[in-house]
Amino acid sequence: MGKHKQIWLFVICCFHGIPCLKAVPPPDAPLAYSSQIIQRLYTRLQDFTPHIVYQDTIHENRSAYVIQYMEIIRQDLSFPVQVVQYPPGYVFHIGFPFFPENSPVLPDAVQTFLERYFLELLLNRRPQELLNQDHLLLTFNRAFYGSLSFQDVGMMIPKIIRADQYTLYTINNTLLAEWISGKDTVRCRFPRNLQLISGLDTRELEDNLIDSLDKWQKTGNESSRIRKNPVSTTPTSVFLKKGKEFYPGLSQDQYVNLSTGDSQMVYHSDFPEESLQNALLHPTLFSISPRIELTVQIYDPITDTLNYAYLFHGFSMGHDIYAGIENQTRERFTWVLLIHHPHYDYIHLMTLDIPVQYMTSREIWTGKLYPYIRQDNVTNIFSTLRQASDTAPVRIHLK
Repeated sequence: MGKHKQIWLFVICCFHGIPCLKAVPPPDAPLAYSSQIIQRLYTRLQDFTPHIVYQDTIHENRSAYVIQYMEIIRQDLSFPVQVVQYPPGYVFHIGFPFFPENSPVLPDAVQTFLERYFLELLLNRRPQELLNQDHLLLTFNRAFYGSLSFQDVGMMIPKIIRADQYTLYTINNTLLAEWISGKDTVRCRFPRNLQLISGLDTRELEDNLIDSLDKWQKTGNESSRIRKNPVSTTPTSVFLKKGKEFYPGLSQDQYVNLSTGDSQMVYHSDFPEESLQNALLHPTLFSISPRIELTVQIYDPITDTLNYAYLFHGFSMGHDIYAGIENQTRERFTWVLLIHHPHYDYIHLMTLDIPVQYMTSREIWTGKLYPYIRQDNVTNIFSTLRQASDTAPVRIHLK
């Protein structure tokens, strides 16, 4: 969400003592919150008697959101805070105004995280414990927080707000945000952890996923509909076109037909495994749009019947998807889809029970979805699915 440009007027007013616009009282209706952490932070904010300096309603893309610019006093120092309600009455974001509108450097999720987290640090009675808990490293002019020269989080907030330059670096599985303000430099290194950056706990993430599954089925999308007929000729030469591999046996491989002098992907009953690999990773290219009775393995498992093409399209936005065969009998395939978010590095794992005669059968497939798996759990989950003994974990291999 873009930041309104008037935020900079508010920041200047707070830090230079210029009389600000007349305060606007908060709404009388009770507020709702996007997450528990936002609710806790809003409640904690009230301990500092925030003064609403200015409030504005922004209309954007046929919707509206409210921004309240506040001032809080901590240890005789004034700090600007913004509260975003989207839609009005639903508190979506609280934090410092660190970034201008539509910052070209940092993704929106990282921007809101940094603005929220630094406010949480300022209001926290034990900021060092919070930093240790979340595995963050914070430095001000090369001094780590807690050192003799860096004892108060509040001393760097004005530097960040007035920064001339800010950059986001990726270092292995961590991110490093850097602000340069004159001769001062603030750095914050933090893990690429979805819960940390989103501010959502496991249950909130899972609830959002369920909402997304429902939305994908209701809206559909033209890009998730059939766009091209499959190969109709009988392939005489099938070649493996290697794709990215995430884990042994889980890949983006394609099988192509060179019989007619081209490289169309195979989709023929003579090659059911190869065709299924192609169809699962490219459902819009083939005349296959099965429905799946999918059980989502969360704190309170739910089961719903979903359209595979819509499901795939929804997950493919922001994720890389890999497929591989887990098991086969005379009548059934067990297939695995691994859905990986390359930025936050989490995994959804889906198993599908598919009839061998899937090309002609109208049978509803069944499946299970294991969301938000840590990567160090992948091997153990595969072992459980294969019902392995206490020997070494079993890996999945394409036949």
